[in-house]
Amino acid sequence: MKKLLLLLVFAGAMSFRATNLDPISQADRDKLVAELSESLDMLKQTTEGLSAEQYNFRASEGRWSIADCAEHIALAEPALFQWVQSTLQEPADPAKRAEVKVTDEALIKSLPDRSQKFQAPEELKPTGKFGSGEAGVQAFKEARMKTIEYVKTTQDDLRNHFMQHPAAGTMDSYQGMLLLAGHSKRHI
Repeated sequence: MKKLLLLLVFAGAMSFRATNLDPISQADRDKLVAELSESLDMLKQTTEGLSAEQYNFRASEGRWSIADCAEHIALAEPALFQWVQSTLQEPADPAKRAEVKVTDEALIKSLPDRSQKFQAPEELKPTGKFGSGEAGVQAFKEARMKTIEYVKTTQDDLRNHFMQHPAAGTMDSYQGMLLLAGHSKRHI
């Protein structure tokens, strides 16, 4: 009986310990999957049934078309994902948490706001790489599904690795993934 009780106590302690060592909380994981899925669904709904003429329409000279936006977010998805991944190459540093000034909620709210414009890096500007708006949307969908799968399964400690954003300052890597989700909403 003592051995059984000891085994149960040990098993309980190990399951408690494993639960507390999860590098990303289930709530954070669920929120991030929801944000990534929401922006993917927004793009699907926005572009469903568009003609080639609609994809390529420009409101004015120098403005991006829907096809251009689709290409941009398809190119940006893996680039932003790699940026977040690069933060994981350094050791986790929980002490840097004090440098993070932006909240998850403020980041999510501010990203779609187009009142402040940013210039896309040259490698993320549309050039017609995918040949059509539909192909750009498809490339984005494929990249986004890989991102969602990563979030669902990652054991990376996204809350204790950090990055510097030109406008938001220090963000944790989880917030970098929120940035990735919000970036596509911004362009949709």
